[in-house]
Amino acid sequence: MAPLPSCDVAMQASEAAWSHFWQAVPDAGWHDIFALAKRGELRIDGNLQPLMAHLQFVKDLLASAREVRA
Repeated sequence: MAPLPSCDVAMQASEAAWSHFWQAVPDAGWHDIFALAKRGELRIDGNLQPLMAHLQFVKDLLASAREVRA
């Protein structure tokens, strides 16, 4: 087994959870990484300090992949 790459913080969710999150206008409970974590759909592991220090950037970066409505 190959060693896992190191990281400070990791976020893991199912493909279905990310699909809900990345809808143009997600339903309540699917709109935010902490909402996903509260639902048990997202797991956040590691050192939370870098995530919290750059929280708005991370949230905006993830939200930038949302579907665009025509």
